[in-house]
Amino acid sequence: MAAVRLSGMEISDLTLELSDLSQEIADGVNKSAKVAQAVETGLGQMRDLAMQQATSMIEERANLQTIPNSAKKSNGSSTRQRRQEKGKDHSTDRMEP
Repeated sequence: MAAVRLSGMEISDLTLELSDLSQEIADGVNKSAKVAQAVETGLGQMRDLAMQQATSMIEERANLQTIPNSAKKSNGSSTRQRRQEKGKDHSTDRMEP
């Protein structure tokens, strides 16, 4: 009978320890869930900020005036044509065998 009592006390102690451990695990899970929620909120805020910045940059670029390229709007002749006119273009010369 004494052995049964001792075994009962050990089972009771083990049950209390398991209960404490279970509570600690539940607390850890709850804290982890709160951290995950905070991370999700932070990522959402970062996403929103990035979208705002991208939209702002796109709008800014759309409002920029285009500066015409004066080199393309010269007299319409290419560099090769101008050289040929001046007699300086030798790229079309062929060597005779």
